[in-house]
Amino acid sequence: MNEETVRRVLAEHVDSPIEVGSYRGIDGVWVKIRLDPRIENTMRPTSLSLSGPLVDEMKVRFVATTAEKDTVMDALASIEALTPADGEVSAENHELSEVDELWPHIYYEKLPLSEAANCLGIIEDEPLPTYETQAET
Repeated sequence: MNEETVRRVLAEHVDSPIEVGSYRGIDGVWVKIRLDPRIENTMRPTSLSLSGPLVDEMKVRFVATTAEKDTVMDALASIEALTPADGEVSAENHELSEVDELWPHIYYEKLPLSEAANCLGIIEDEPLPTYETQAET
């Protein structure tokens, strides 16, 4: 699948800035989407890698947080549940992060591009997670 087709399909579902090109170690097309505007471009935004018409992997990333891991996982799970694909939620400490900082993301793999684009559009339409506990709201 060529870069222009990937850009067009994603743009039909997503309003966030999209960059399509290549990336070291990826055979095929690589995409970077700034789905969470709180993430600076130098950080790790949402990304997809494609080989042919399938998205090999897609990581929908959100801004780093120091919230409790259970709170972060619950917020991500409620967003992931809205999408038609099965994703895996995760909040890990990255080696470049502060000691108590988690990098939340939802991971999808082996999706048709149209389904991945649909998932991104659904997630983009949701409020960004703030990781507040019930007692804080």
